[in-house]
Amino acid sequence: MKKTFAILASLLAISVFTVRAQEDKQIFNHLAVAPTIGFDGIGAEAITTLTPYVQVHAGIAMMLPYIPVNGSSIKAIPETIDINGNVRQLRNNISAVASLNSVSGNILFDIFPSKTTSFHFTAGLYFADPKLIAVDVDASKVLKQDEYASYYIQLNENNPQTRISSDAQGHIKADLSYNVVRPYLGIGFGRGIRSDKRVSTTVDLGVVYAGNPKLQSYDYTLSPEGKPVVFTSAMLDNKDNGIIDKFSKIPILPVVKVNIYIRIF
Repeated sequence: MKKTFAILASLLAISVFTVRAQEDKQIFNHLAVAPTIGFDGIGAEAITTLTPYVQVHAGIAMMLPYIPVNGSSIKAIPETIDINGNVRQLRNNISAVASLNSVSGNILFDIFPSKTTSFHFTAGLYFADPKLIAVDVDASKVLKQDEYASYYIQLNENNPQTRISSDAQGHIKADLSYNVVRPYLGIGFGRGIRSDKRVSTTVDLGVVYAGNPKLQSYDYTLSPEGKPVVFTSAMLDNKDNGIIDKFSKIPILPVVKVNIYIRIF
């Protein structure tokens, strides 16, 4: 994390030095806007010039918000639940929706090695909701109303800290969470603003440092806010260093993006 910020700070320092050092400054003398499509979804950006060597752009993007999920395919939820000695079928009697909380923003600096090259380095920051994916499981048909937020599901009988429950409306919730602020480093091809063209296209490839992801659900039996319960491989698969543990050690997300800029002035 510290190395990432050090590299980011160095690149930004280079851009500031370039702004001051160049005699032919072009600060904010051009502006272009673009529709964008990439791994972060569909969005829009605005870009302006600082010097012939530096352009800065900012934008927002959003993925499709909802994905229907068959409740019987969610392996983290047991097939049955035991309530006061009564075993009830759980998986086949629930509905679920996975939502992508993917509205994100960014501010990025494109740094060009020369005045004419289209190849560039990019550094900056992404900002996004920490819950990249949120799953809402409606278990109200399985539970009775007076059982909401009162009974829990024990994911691992050997560990009392691994229990989850529904909230006061009978919904079991889970999510995949990352950091809110995410440094970005990458390379790209194309200039967002070209004085000789009204329309230009750029392609960017890079990585976002999003922090170690957490796959978690909640226990509402003790408080209305819900106590987070972070899933591990041992909790769900009865083995250490399984797929969930390995996945939680990958702190970066890839970014591939195409922008089609239209120069306004």
